[in-house]
Amino acid sequence: MSGRLGALARRRGVWVALLALALALRMAVVVIAPRAILWPDGRYFESIGWQLATEHTYGDQTIYAPAYPTLIAAVYSVFGRNLLALRVVEALLSTATVALVGVCGSVLFHPAAGLVAAALATFHPVMVLLPVTQYAENFILFAAALTFAEFALAVRAPTTSRWLLTGALFGLLTLIKPSAIALLPGLAVGAAWAMSRGRGKAALLFTLALAVTLAPWVARNHRIHQRWFLVTTGGGRQFWLGNNPEATGATNENPTPPAWLVDTLYSHPEREREGIYYREGWRFVRESPGRALGLYLTKMGSLWSFVPRTATRTAYSNPVSDIAMGLCSLTLFLGGLVGLFRLGPYNVPFLPLTILSFTLMSAAFLTVMRYRMSIEVLVLWMAGVGIAWLIDRTPTPREA
Repeated sequence: MSGRLGALARRRGVWVALLALALALRMAVVVIAPRAILWPDGRYFESIGWQLATEHTYGDQTIYAPAYPTLIAAVYSVFGRNLLALRVVEALLSTATVALVGVCGSVLFHPAAGLVAAALATFHPVMVLLPVTQYAENFILFAAALTFAEFALAVRAPTTSRWLLTGALFGLLTLIKPSAIALLPGLAVGAAWAMSRGRGKAALLFTLALAVTLAPWVARNHRIHQRWFLVTTGGGRQFWLGNNPEATGATNENPTPPAWLVDTLYSHPEREREGIYYREGWRFVRESPGRALGLYLTKMGSLWSFVPRTATRTAYSNPVSDIAMGLCSLTLFLGGLVGLFRLGPYNVPFLPLTILSFTLMSAAFLTVMRYRMSIEVLVLWMAGVGIAWLIDRTPTPREA
């Protein structure tokens, strides 16, 4: 097999066939999916998008970030409230993500790694299903691929425009999913590690572009609610759900706030409830540190679960889908582990460090396997590097 994978990766027809297959899989799911949104968060996102398309307002809600409803509104502005049209657009977006994963993997590493990463993305069960869920994660994967690739290029060949673009893309990612902030420590340490000079200028430009991108939404929130917060609220409730006497860390059931907490919450204005959730969650952590640590590890395991276990049960939750996702996860994890030891010559320490920072920070809150999509592009690239090496023994730049 030596060299054959690399040769395949350099043939345009192979890429065309792979992307056609990726689109066919996603369109098949779109065609057979029920003409209704089965998941509560998806219904909320869709309703906000329709409100934006018809009333030109996001309302006064602060729980859902604005970027994904804006995408829905753009589709509805053209096609009306047509769920099928929205899902077709999302299938195209998901296929574009596969292309980005492959092309950027080829540029950052080598064509064989890019092809393997794209193939894994093509058959990734969660990625195939996301276009019919109306979860923001489908958009997150696309934005994450752009952001991480541009970040790597900015580290390798820093320019003012490149760092400004990277900061703006990270701002977009944060406006899709505010928990993207958990990526920053790994990105920052990775960039400092990889760059021999220009770190201060890069950090300044990145931060400036990020702030400018977030500023309109943050100002909107302050205008409506007379308080400052970053993009959305809801983090306090998510923290309490993962840290309270009844918490188990399970992702298929959520603890119910006791009556006394509900009374406390509703005796305060809505803008103060976030702080109450955080206060009660931290009280539990301080009073039961051992149990809190156990929950933390459980939640970390939920993020890296082989298969999703969700509170919403649908026809998509079945043994066949579990087997498919389990095999996909096993391939990603084993390939990524091999890839971890082959990354050095590519000067991308931010890959494992960003995965680490996101994992450590996310596990403080109640988390589910779906949230891993924020870093799944990095896992795909690492697996692409590892599996390509196992097949082709592809040399690294230092070995070539």
